[in-house]
Amino acid sequence: MRTKVLLVDDSPPVRLSLEHMLLRHGIIKECLRSAGTATEAWTMFEELQPDVVFMDIDLGERAPPQPGMALAAGVFSGRDDPGAPAVGGEALAKRMLAKNPRVKIVLCTGLGPDDPRVRKMIVWGAFDVITKPLRSTRVAEVLQLAEQEEFQLDRTR
Repeated sequence: MRTKVLLVDDSPPVRLSLEHMLLRHGIIKECLRSAGTATEAWTMFEELQPDVVFMDIDLGERAPPQPGMALAAGVFSGRDDPGAPAVGGEALAKRMLAKNPRVKIVLCTGLGPDDPRVRKMIVWGAFDVITKPLRSTRVAEVLQLAEQEEFQLDRTR
């Protein structure tokens, strides 16, 4: 199975580390994309049509100061107001799941699994949560579970 994976995190070192973990566990380089913003991730999501998305909740993007500044894609970009709460991951995950309910969203976050935002995303349909710092064994375990579930869904069609 050629699992397609999208990585979404605003921290380049986290993305690079996660990319190395996934490559070591058999993900083919041509099936792997990486994005640092919600806007970039949405473009890659539509192009790649990934099976699994590993993503952070806080992408370091800031809410636009005016409603007209929201992008047509339905995600936010820009850092106009440094005091505004970080947005991006929650809206992005919800949009991805609406477009493809079969995509496995894996939250990679410093927030605990009991955090209200994490729990809300699980209710929306996120597949699993990995807390930072990321461990290669946990990443591999979650990837394997996602692939097994996808295989089972394919077999029942």
